[in-house]
Amino acid sequence: MSISANSPAEKVEDIESAAKAFESLFVNELLKSMRKANEVMMAGSDLPMMSKDTQFFHSMFDSQLAEHLSANGGLGIAQALIRQLGD
Repeated sequence: MSISANSPAEKVEDIESAAKAFESLFVNELLKSMRKANEVMMAGSDLPMMSKDTQFFHSMFDSQLAEHLSANGGLGIAQALIRQLGD
C-alpha cells in the first residue's frame, strides 16, 4: 500500500512515528559518540567504569535514554521534522 492511499490522519501518525524514531536514533548516536570520546580520554585506566561489562550497560542505558527522550519531547528534532514533512 502506498503512502498516498493512507488517510490524512494515518499520514500524520506515520510522520510522527518516523520523526520520533529518527530522533531516537540520532540521540543514541550522539550519546554513543560522547561515550567513545570519554573512553579515549580514559584509555589505559584501570577504573571499574571502563570495564567491558560497564560499557555494555552504558550502551543499553543510552538506548533507553534516547527512546525516552524522543518519546517525551527530546531535543525538538522530531517536532521540527513533523513541521517540515507535514506541509
